[in-house]
Amino acid sequence: MLRSLLLAGCSLVLTWGLAPGQDDGEMEKPSPELTKLIKQFKNFDARRRLDALEKVAKLGEAGRTATPALLDFLTTPKLSPKFQNAALATLEKVNPKVHKPLLSLLLDESTETRTEALTQVGEFTEAELKSFFPVFLRTFTMERVRSRGESVLLPQYLTLMADHYADKPEVADAFIQTIAYNPAARGSAARTQAVTLAPNLTLDRKLYYKALLSALNDDNPEARTAVIQAIGAYKEEARALLPILKRLKFDKTQSVREAASVAVYLIEGEK
Repeated sequence: MLRSLLLAGCSLVLTWGLAPGQDDGEMEKPSPELTKLIKQFKNFDARRRLDALEKVAKLGEAGRTATPALLDFLTTPKLSPKFQNAALATLEKVNPKVHKPLLSLLLDESTETRTEALTQVGEFTEAELKSFFPVFLRTFTMERVRSRGESVLLPQYLTLMADHYADKPEVADAFIQTIAYNPAARGSAARTQAVTLAPNLTLDRKLYYKALLSALNDDNPEARTAVIQAIGAYKEEARALLPILKRLKFDKTQSVREAASVAVYLIEGEK
């Protein structure tokens, strides 16, 4: 069944939940009848939940305004495979556009396929992206954990976050964790991207500073350069790091040396 789910789905370019002439930042509300079925997604009775999912699936694309509720349902903690498969099967019927990339991000083992899925997500409208956020964050966490921070997809995830979800507190947390946590050299690409994009977000200055300290000794010179540049922006607040930064002025990599020189200048001030 899992394989059939992986192979299912089509790439219809439909805009889910938008009425004609409606702004792409708004989401059309479900009909009263569909709303009643959606409420059953949270029913304590498992049979009623499954029955509601099956009834919504039978609506086909006429039920696509149930997409946000289905995406929310898929983020239910400890959701059983039975209900995950039922929700995905329903999503395939009502909104194949979102079903295909989501299925790839959740279950496909091919990096190339997941990369293409993220590209498809980036083509969603703002309303679609807004509804997709809960599962997007979940798949980002899955990608980061299972790869121990080494996945080549993480920079692409971070770019989408900065472009479309910059105001989300969860995204700020994800950036801080990505900068602070780097178990292997290949994780440096994600760290570099996170530091580079950080100015586009509203991050807690103290937490961001601590994360930068953790990243200062990254083995990757590109990551080290980005971290040093970010530390320099703290100016007087980073004065305690002057001894380290002055040593980095003699680093074997030119970009690191230059970044350290600028950071020292910014911290010490013009003399």
